[in-house]
Amino acid sequence: MGQHQKVTVARVFIFIWFGQLISLIGSGLTSFALGVWVYQRTGSVTQFALISLFTALPLIAISPVAGAIVDRSDRRWIMILSNAGAAINTLAIALLLATNRLDVWHVYLTVVLKSTFSAFQWPAYTASTTLLVPKQYLDRASGLIQLGRAGSQLVSPVLGGLLLVSIQLQGIVLLDFLSFLFALVTLLGVRFPKAKTVIAPKKGKGSLLQGTVYGWRYLTARPGLLGLMIFFAAINFLVGVVEVLVTPMVLSFASAATLGTILSFGGIGMLAGSLLVSMGKGFDRRIRVLFCFMLSSGLCIAIAGLRPSIPLFALATFLFFLGLPPINVSHQVILQRKVVPDLQGRVFSINAAIAGASLTLGYAIAGPLSDRVFEPLMAVNGPLAGSLGQLIGVGEGRGIGLMFVVMGMLTMLATVLAYQYRPLRLVEKELPDVITDEAAAKDYRNLIGVLLTYPHKAAEIWKNNQTLIDADLLQMMEQVAIQMYENGSQKAAALLREQSEQLRRGLVDLTNILERDTEERLAIESTSQWVLEKELSKTGAYRNLIGVLLTYPHKTTEILEANQELVDAGLVHMMERMATNMSRNGFHEAAAFLREVSEQLKQAFVSTRTKFKLRG
Repeated sequence: MGQHQKVTVARVFIFIWFGQLISLIGSGLTSFALGVWVYQRTGSVTQFALISLFTALPLIAISPVAGAIVDRSDRRWIMILSNAGAAINTLAIALLLATNRLDVWHVYLTVVLKSTFSAFQWPAYTASTTLLVPKQYLDRASGLIQLGRAGSQLVSPVLGGLLLVSIQLQGIVLLDFLSFLFALVTLLGVRFPKAKTVIAPKKGKGSLLQGTVYGWRYLTARPGLLGLMIFFAAINFLVGVVEVLVTPMVLSFASAATLGTILSFGGIGMLAGSLLVSMGKGFDRRIRVLFCFMLSSGLCIAIAGLRPSIPLFALATFLFFLGLPPINVSHQVILQRKVVPDLQGRVFSINAAIAGASLTLGYAIAGPLSDRVFEPLMAVNGPLAGSLGQLIGVGEGRGIGLMFVVMGMLTMLATVLAYQYRPLRLVEKELPDVITDEAAAKDYRNLIGVLLTYPHKAAEIWKNNQTLIDADLLQMMEQVAIQMYENGSQKAAALLREQSEQLRRGLVDLTNILERDTEERLAIESTSQWVLEKELSKTGAYRNLIGVLLTYPHKTTEILEANQELVDAGLVHMMERMATNMSRNGFHEAAAFLREVSEQLKQAFVSTRTKFKLRG
C-alpha cells in the first residue's frame, strides 16, 4: 500500500470515528434519560434493571449470525443501515413522547431494537478498522475507539442530568436523532476498501448457520485464539458479579452523591487509559500487557472490598478503569492481526456473544450470592464475624466487600492459570499475522535472500537472527518455496522447505495453527494440482509482459504500473532466467536491459509493492 493511500484510508477512519463518537454520546444521553424516566415512572428497581437485561439478550442471541452477515456484505452499508435503523427507532420514541403515548414497554422494545442494530454495527465497525488503518497503527486506532466509549460513558451521565432539567427528555431524544444523522453523513461520504478474501469460495457461501459455524471452527482450530476467548469469558463473569454490586456496596457506607463522584473517577481513569493507548506507539507484546493489566485489575477489585473507605474505593476504581483500555485494545488488536479479514465479523461477534453471556450470568448470580450467602456470613453475629470480620469489618455491605475480595483473587488466579497455557502465552509468536508489517516483511525477505545466497552458513545465519524466527517467517518461506518450485528453481525451493521444517520443529508443532482450514491446507511437499495450474498460468502472463517491455523499453515504468498484479518475485525470477538465456545466445543488450529492470524491481519490491519508479 502506497504512502498516499495509507494516509487516505487513515483519514477515512478518523472521519468515521468522529461520526461514531458523536452518535455514541447521543445514544448515551438517551439511555441515561430513558433509565431515569423508567425509574421515576415506576419506582421499581426491577423494572429499571430490565433495561440492562433487554440490552444484553439481543447481543447474545443475534451477534453470531450478525457476524456472518457482516462478513458476506459491504461493511460500510451494514453500518449505514444500522445507524439508519437506530435513527428511525429514536424518532419513534420522539413521536410517542410528543403524543404522550410513551409507556414502559415501549422503552423495553426500543432497547431491544437498538441492541439488535448494535449487534450488526459494532462487528462491522471493528472489522473495518483492519481495512482502514495500517497494521502498525491498529493499537492507536483501537485506542481511539476505546477513547470514544470512555468519553461517552464520562460525558453522557453528566450532560444528560443537565439536559433533563433544561430541554427534558424530548430534547435529548431529538439530539440523539441528530447525532445518528451526523454519523450517517460521515459514512455516506466515504468508501471502504474491500476485504481481501482468503477463505476458499466454497467456504464463503452457504447458509448463515454454516457461515457462523465456520467462524467457530476457525477459532477452535487455533488454540491460542480459543484460549483467549475462554479466558475473557471467565474474567467477564467475575467482573460481572462485581459490577452489579458496586452501587449497593458504596451506598452501604456513602451517599448517592458520593457514589456519582466515585463513578466519575472510573470514567476519568478509562479516559486516561484510552488517551495513553491512542497516543502511544503500540505494544511489542500485547499478550503480556493484557496479562499484566488483568492482574492489576484483579488486585484493584480485591482492594476495593477490603475496607468501607471512600478514598480507597475511589483509587481502586480509577486504577481498575485505567487498565481497561490497554486490556481491550490488546485483545482487539491480537484478533485483528491473527484473524483473516473476511472472517473478522464472525469472530468479533462470537466473542461479543460469549462475553455478553458470561457478563449476564455474573449479573444473575450476584444478587442471590450477596443476599443469601455472603451478607449473612459477614453480619454482626455472622459465622465469619470473628475471623474475616476483624479484617474487613462486619455489618451491612461487608458481605459484598468479601465478594469483591474473593472475585479479585479469582481474577488474579485465572490470569496466572491462563498464562501457563502455552498457546495463549505465545499466541503472538506462534500464530502468523494475516496482515504483514512492511518493516518485518522486508527483514524476512532479506533473511531469506541471505539464506539462499549462503546456504552452507545456515546455522550461523539463524543464530544471528533468532529474533526474526516466528510463524510469519515460516509462512513467507513456504510461499517463496512454492514460487521458486513452479518457476524451475527446485533446488532453492527444496532448501527453503528443509529449513522451514527444521524451524517449525524448533518452535512448536504448528500443524493446526498454520493451516487456514484442514480441508484447504496446501502442503508444500505435495503441491495440489489447482495451485500448480494457477502458477503455470502466470508463466504465460510473465512472458507476455516481458515481451512488451522489450518492445517498448522507453515505457517501462508505465507498463509495470499498469500491470502491478504481475510484479512479484516470480516475474523477477523469470526476467533473470530469460536474461541468462539471451546472453548465451548473443542478445547482450536485451539481457542487460532485463537484468537492470529486475535489479531495480528487487529494490522496489523490498520497499513497496504499489509503485515503481525506475531510473532512466
